[in-house]
Amino acid sequence: RRYDIERLRQSVSASFDYKLADAHTLFLRGIFSDRKDWETRYRLRYNGIEYVGAGIFETEIRRETKGGIGNSEVDNRRLEHQKTRNASLSGEHYFGSINVNWIASAGYAEEARPNERYITWRQKGVATRLNLSNSRQPKAIFVNPSLENDPTQYDLKEITEENQFTREKDLNGKLDVTIPFSSNSQSIKFGIRTRYKDKIRDNDFAEYEPIAGFDDMTTSKIKDVTVDGFNAGDYKSGIFSTPEFLGSLNLANSAQFDNQLVYDEFAPANYTAEEKIFFFFVMYNNALTADWFLSLGLRYEGTDINYVGNRFDGDETILKVKGSKDYTNIMPSVFLKYKLDPQSNIKASFTNTLARPNYYDLVPYIAENKDDEEVAIGNPDLEATTSVNIDLMYEKFLPNVGLISAGFFYKSINDFIFIYESKGSYTFIGDATPTANVQFARPLNGSDASLFGFEIAGQTQLGFINNTLRNFSIYGNYTFTSSTIDGLPIEGRENEDLSLPGTAEHTINASLAYEESDFSVRLSMNYSSAFIEAGGIGSNAFYDQYYDEAFRLDVNGSYNFTPQLSIFAEANNLTDQPLRYYQGIQSRTMQAEYYDVKFNFGLKYDF
Repeated sequence: RRYDIERLRQSVSASFDYKLADAHTLFLRGIFSDRKDWETRYRLRYNGIEYVGAGIFETEIRRETKGGIGNSEVDNRRLEHQKTRNASLSGEHYFGSINVNWIASAGYAEEARPNERYITWRQKGVATRLNLSNSRQPKAIFVNPSLENDPTQYDLKEITEENQFTREKDLNGKLDVTIPFSSNSQSIKFGIRTRYKDKIRDNDFAEYEPIAGFDDMTTSKIKDVTVDGFNAGDYKSGIFSTPEFLGSLNLANSAQFDNQLVYDEFAPANYTAEEKIFFFFVMYNNALTADWFLSLGLRYEGTDINYVGNRFDGDETILKVKGSKDYTNIMPSVFLKYKLDPQSNIKASFTNTLARPNYYDLVPYIAENKDDEEVAIGNPDLEATTSVNIDLMYEKFLPNVGLISAGFFYKSINDFIFIYESKGSYTFIGDATPTANVQFARPLNGSDASLFGFEIAGQTQLGFINNTLRNFSIYGNYTFTSSTIDGLPIEGRENEDLSLPGTAEHTINASLAYEESDFSVRLSMNYSSAFIEAGGIGSNAFYDQYYDEAFRLDVNGSYNFTPQLSIFAEANNLTDQPLRYYQGIQSRTMQAEYYDVKFNFGLKYDF
């Protein structure tokens, strides 16, 4: 796949405060953001590879161009247009020693992808040889190379257009009250919070059949999009329809195209959902002595979710599926701090946390992708994930504006959510016979899991080594995490020793910075070891999907011309680290995406 992408981000924010009296202040804040992402994608696919003998494999070659309608806004490319806005009014008040804080906020977000178009050409029964000598960069080679970019050998598979729209509203209210007593050595803090979210997804998808023409790829304007020095390796993209040709097609003209909605492509993905959360907490703080501090807390959360999804039965009938889920959680917490000396502390905590399922995962949908032989299934029985956490940390402040710390953590997790992927037979809508080796994906709750680990961190200025280094500073941390799953609800894998999805065993962050008056520059490094991804647990270890280890270097700097005007520059991913997934073993590439080095430069003015 080759992507050509252009992005435009625009945002405006404002913040105001007004002092009603010495002990009473109001704050008004707002932000508006507009992001447009234009994308053209060229995808070359070897579909349905089958061995026919003598080292030869037969496959279907597909060449797909993704773009958009040819108007001034979409500009022949796939447009992803995101808008967000948020406004909040808050207050801080003191009634004697009693502190009251409150906030009310409203947010709105939407994403539209209008007139997203695809055109796919295919060549069937192509004889190829597979070169797997380097499994990180597998290759398929045409037995007859002259067929690869011969437009007369490709016939039209399909032309489609899709419209996507998602919208979310978010209303929040919060009130906190702190009451000190016993000469301010103790305090009671309590508060309430309510949140209301309303989200909809409204997509459609249609196929278009040309009434005449389109006998082969020569009827399309084409170009070779092969890139010299392609980051992913010695791969040649070859010929594709141009996005300008795709965007110029008058799909609405019934004299040129027949069309029909493909309900199984979009109906199961559409839904409406609303979430209501009520939150109450109480916290008791006590400075027991000059060296000991204790905090006890109790939190109640009530969650109520209602949703309406769609189920398509195959005869152009869309059935509304309604559901709801409500649950409560009571979560205690304890925090204890001991001051060893004026520069050193030991901290310990016991907390409970909660992670809710995604709205869409709860909808009982069945979404088919016949071309890719994939089926996604919702799960209305998903439970929220809960975790009991224990943390212990030592920290020491250094005289040269520095800090060193070391900590241990442990989590006991119940009902973690993962995407279970498996293969099997499935009869797609409109088919008379089942298709073998269809890829299924469904969110499930795991039983229980636990993890523990430790973290060490430090930061300091380097002037203590030599005064000439006083403007330099370093920072670094290392985290080790070990996790286990206590029984997967997958037949045959109940007793396997698997790590918790999304948990890397080793993580390292480090930076070197230089700051002097109005100038600063920082070099940053990040490393993460490989881990099994949240959607990566398969029916057996062969199908498990891992996010590969990654090492990245970034550099950024800025200079202040005045207190208001500054210039900044940054370069990210200096190592050209790909986003890479592998299946089962590290040498078996599943997906690799290269983004090259990213540069950013600009001016900033603060009013």
